[in-house]
Amino acid sequence: MPTTIFLDYEVAIRNSAYSVFPCINAKGCFFHYKDDDNIHQLVRRAAVLPLIPFDEVEDVWFNALTDIDQIDTNINYTAFTDYVTTYWVEQNSHLWNHYLTQGPRTTNRLEGMAQQAEETCHASTSNQIKLLKHEEAFNALTMIQ
Repeated sequence: MPTTIFLDYEVAIRNSAYSVFPCINAKGCFFHYKDDDNIHQLVRRAAVLPLIPFDEVEDVWFNALTDIDQIDTNINYTAFTDYVTTYWVEQNSHLWNHYLTQGPRTTNRLEGMAQQAEETCHASTSNQIKLLKHEEAFNALTMIQ
């Protein structure tokens, strides 16, 4: 029986997973969580939250909001910040927090690995070695984190 499952953020999928696997550790896909530079900065501040230690998420987010009034834009960002605060920071951080996640953080990794495997079958030996070295380096960095 699986211990962890990676999902997109649809509530119906998450509820189904919990009904089939009541003790599963469900994690939301990090890729799906993340051009006005000021607004882009605000979005980046929200996007980094999954990489912050679980018990520091609220402090980091609320500190990020303290200087938000200095953003020079005509765009009303309040709906976004309220949404992040209410739905992600206060209610569901257990779902998307990946600070202690070892290994892949997205469902896209599996898709990417399948594509790489297919390409490797048709690649030269030197390209296969490069791919394996890249994968080894990625895994080493993940373990360090």
